[in-house]
Amino acid sequence: MYALTSSLVSKKIRKEIAQKFAAIGFAISKSGLQKLLELSIVGRELDKFIDKLSKGYFPRKERVLYREDIEALFNGKSIKKELINDIEPKIKPALDLLKEKIHHHEEISENKEIVEQHSKIEALEAEKEEIPEADTFEEDTILQEALKETMAESGIPVGIRIKRTQGGVAIEVPEDPSPSVESTGILLSRLSSLSKLHELVKEESFGIENQSTGEVELEYDFSVKTTKKRKPREEFDAEYVLKHFDPQKMFSRGVEEDFISLFRSRYEKLRKYIVDRINRKKTLNPKLKEVRILYSSEVSIVNNSIVALIGVVNNFRELKQKNMYLIDMFDRDGVILAHVRKKRGDLILYPGDVIGIIGRAKRSSGKVIVYVESEDLVVFPEINRRKLPSEGVLKDIPDFKVAITSDIHVGSKHFMKDSFKKFIEWLNTSEEASDIKFLIIPGDLVDGVGVYPNQEKELEILDVYAQYEELASYLDLIDDSIEIIITPGNHDIVRPSLPQPPLPKEVLIGISRKVVSAPNPALIELWGNMRILTLHGVPLEDIIATAPGLSHDNPTDAMKFLLDRRHLAPCYGDKTPLQPLPEDMLVMEDDVIPDVFVTGHVHRFEYKVYKGILLINGSTWQKQTPYQKTHGIHPIPGHVGIVDVKKYVLGYDDYISVKNFGE
Repeated sequence: MYALTSSLVSKKIRKEIAQKFAAIGFAISKSGLQKLLELSIVGRELDKFIDKLSKGYFPRKERVLYREDIEALFNGKSIKKELINDIEPKIKPALDLLKEKIHHHEEISENKEIVEQHSKIEALEAEKEEIPEADTFEEDTILQEALKETMAESGIPVGIRIKRTQGGVAIEVPEDPSPSVESTGILLSRLSSLSKLHELVKEESFGIENQSTGEVELEYDFSVKTTKKRKPREEFDAEYVLKHFDPQKMFSRGVEEDFISLFRSRYEKLRKYIVDRINRKKTLNPKLKEVRILYSSEVSIVNNSIVALIGVVNNFRELKQKNMYLIDMFDRDGVILAHVRKKRGDLILYPGDVIGIIGRAKRSSGKVIVYVESEDLVVFPEINRRKLPSEGVLKDIPDFKVAITSDIHVGSKHFMKDSFKKFIEWLNTSEEASDIKFLIIPGDLVDGVGVYPNQEKELEILDVYAQYEELASYLDLIDDSIEIIITPGNHDIVRPSLPQPPLPKEVLIGISRKVVSAPNPALIELWGNMRILTLHGVPLEDIIATAPGLSHDNPTDAMKFLLDRRHLAPCYGDKTPLQPLPEDMLVMEDDVIPDVFVTGHVHRFEYKVYKGILLINGSTWQKQTPYQKTHGIHPIPGHVGIVDVKKYVLGYDDYISVKNFGE
C-alpha cells in the first residue's frame, strides 16, 4: 500500500487536520503533517492519536509537532511492566495521604463524590497484572484533581495518571516518546520531561549522555521539568486596533475625476500644516510679519508685494547657469511659477509635493510668478517633535515587546530557511523572547512570480499559491501567544498601487493559527496610547534615487523625507504607483503620526530616532540575489529588532535590542 503524501491530499483536508491539532493547543508543521500521512495515520487512527495527546499520554513541553516528533511518538519504546512496578510504591504514599484527608473531612458523610473516590482508592491496593489498553480507560477528573496536591507532595512526576477501569483503578504511565537523540536529531530542549521516566522518579538532577562522546549534554532538574512556567506574554491579552487605512475605502474607478479628487484631498489636508509653518516663520522673522497667505487668484495684476502661496509641485528643475531652481506648481485656482535663488544648494522637490513659498509675486500671462530669495522660504508641512506622555498615562499597560522584521521572500532560492527556523525556535523557547507580544512583518512575505525580468530562474517554488502554503507552514510554528500582523509588499499577490489592500483570504487559508492581515500602509494603535505605522517601503526607492547622498545603505534617511513631507508616497509618477482615491489616505495628519515608524523593502536593517519618532527599516530573510547584485543592493539579512514600545514612549534608553539569526 502506498503512503499518502501532502501533495495528494486536498488543501481542505490538510486544514482540517491542522485545526484538529489546534483545538487541543498544538500546531503541526508541514513536515509533521507529511510524516502523519506517510504513516497513514488518518481517519479514526488520527482521532485516537489526538485524543491521547490531549489527555497527556504523550506529555510535552513544546506545543509544535515537527516530522521528527511524529516519528518519535509512533516509534518510541513502550513502558515495561518493571518500570510500573518501580513507580507503584512511589504513588502509594500519595494515596495514603489522600485517604487520611478523606477520613478527616468534616462533611464526608454528606459528600457522595468523596465517598465514591474512597472506594476506588481501596481498589487501587489490589495488584494489577497489566495496564489496560488506553482506549479502555475512562478518565476520572474528580480523582485527578483530588490527587494533584498529594501527588505533588510525594514527588510523583507530572504526566502519571490514575485511571478508572472496569475492574477498579490502574496506574497509567505514558509511553516514552523519545528514541535515541542520534536517530531523530530532536533538540534535547524539546524532549518531554518523561522521556527518561525511570531516571525522573529518583527525584534527583540528571544528565543525558551523548552515546558517541560520553559527555553529558544537558542537565535536567526534576522540580523544573514537572512544571510549565508561563511566559510573561501569556499573562495578558493584547489590546490593539488597526486605524485610518480602511480597506473598504481603497478601491476606485480609476478615471480622471478620481485623480483630481486625490490631489485635491492631498492639497487640502496638507495646506493647514503649511499655514501653521508659515505663521511660525512670520513670528520669528519681523520682515515677514505683514505677509499674507493667498490663493493664486488673489494676487493682483499690478501688485508686487511679498506674499505666501501654497501649491502642489508639478515640475522641479535646477537652472545651474542662473544659480536658481524653477518650480512649476498649482493651487486650486491656477498655475504658479516660482524662481528660487540657490544659496545652500540642498532643495529637493518631487512631483506631488505640497509646499509653501514666500516671495515677491506678480501676475503675467495668466500665471502668477514669484521670486523667492532662498531655500529657507520654501516651506514644507513638517511634523512637530513628538511629545512624551506622562508615566501615569501608561501605568496600566503591561510590559511587552514587539519583534520587527520584513521581507521573508518564501519561494526564493535565496530564502534563508534555516535562519528563519532558528528565529522561530528562539521566539518560542527563549527566555529572552518571553515578553514579545507582537511580531510585525511589513511586506514581501513571498517572492512572488513575474515581479522582475527572469525572476523564475531565482525561484525554488514557481507557483505563487504554493509559496503562500509554504509561508503558512512557517507561521503556524510560531507560539500562538504572539500576535502576528502582516502586510503586503510589491512581491505579494495584491495590486502594486498604494494603498494596498490586505492579502486575500484564499492565499492565507492554509494558516491554522491567528494571523492579522493588514493593508499597506497600516497604523496599529496599542492599548489606545501607542502607535506603530508600517509601510512596506517602495516609496523609499524614489527618494533614494533622487536625493543626493542617499543610498540603500541608509534607508532611515529616506524615511525622514517622508515625515517632512507628511506623506508616505510624495513622489508621483515614478516607481511608486498610486491608487486614485477620493481621499488621499497616505497623508500623515496628526492622528497618523506614530511613535514607531517601520518600513522594509530595502533589505537593510537600520534604526534611528527623528523628532522623537523611532524609525526602523526591517531586515530580510533572503540572501543577495543576482538581480540585487546588478543594482548595487547589499542586504543585511536575518536581523530582528526587538522594541519595548512602552519604554521608548516613556523615554528610557534601553528600549531596543537587535538579534542576528543570519550568521
